Amino acid sequence: MPFLIDGHNLIGKVSGISMQSRDKEAQLVALLRGYLMAAKKKGTVVFDGGIPGGTSRLMSTPNLKVVFASAGVSADEIIIDRIYKAQNPNGLIVITSDNAIKREAKHKRCQHRDAAQFANEMVNHKLGLSSNAAKRDDFKLSKDEVAEWEALFRQGRDGQE
Repeated sequence: MPFLIDGHNLIGKVSGISMQSRDKEAQLVALLRGYLMAAKKKGTVVFDGGIPGGTSRLMSTPNLKVVFASAGVSADEIIIDRIYKAQNPNGLIVITSDNAIKREAKHKRCQHRDAAQFANEMVNHKLGLSSNAAKRDDFKLSKDEVAEWEALFRQGRDGQE
């Protein structure tokens, strides 16, 4: 079952990623890529504030599609639109803590996971920990990895569809 992820909502729930960080999206994408690959799952993450908006070819992988909302459109609107257009909404797992999105997911009978719950699952999976051990903070990116992601993120926004 594919995931449909409210990106900025999830960032706010992941320990070690700050909403004030310039590369917060790249950090989350790196975490999601690793999680989805290890879990053998697929997903789409949607972020607000893309210029010009659309799918980022450089940040997306076969397991993770990275989408930025263009000016005048919110990530929430894109997520709700995708919920309604899903061919198999029962097979879609929506990740958010946003009440409006949860309401629409429930209405279309999508599965739903709270962003905080999913953040814990994702981090625990990466660290190979039980849920009680999620407080560890040793999963941060190195300075070189952050620089590489910043460069990729800047290119990704310029090279979007």
